[in-house]
Amino acid sequence: MINWTEIGLTVFEAVLPVLAAALTGWLLGLAAKAWREFQLAQPDVAKQIASAAVWVIPVVEQLKHNGAIPDNAAAKAYAVQAILDVLAIKNIKVDAGRVEKIVGDSVEGALREYKNWNSEPAGSLEL
Repeated sequence: MINWTEIGLTVFEAVLPVLAAALTGWLLGLAAKAWREFQLAQPDVAKQIASAAVWVIPVVEQLKHNGAIPDNAAAKAYAVQAILDVLAIKNIKVDAGRVEKIVGDSVEGALREYKNWNSEPAGSLEL
């Protein structure tokens, strides 16, 4: 007799990585679109967010490396709060409903840039 449960699980296990990759790509596309729209709507604020993210990320990565921040979710939350604090000090008003998503996208981008820069072999940087 054919074990349909086993066949179903096998198919599910084979298809799941493809579906996960497609969903991730789609979500990243939506996040990038939201960030571009925000940059067009409020370029000065977007520049301040990106600028703050660039220096906050290495600090957060160091805190995470030293064990002061336990995991990636906490690191992102810490970075988002630090950027929000910088914006508050500069008296920059941002829509509270969208700020975490926008700042989170900026943090993700800065984190990727930081990790790419940090992974360059010595002597490979062009000045």
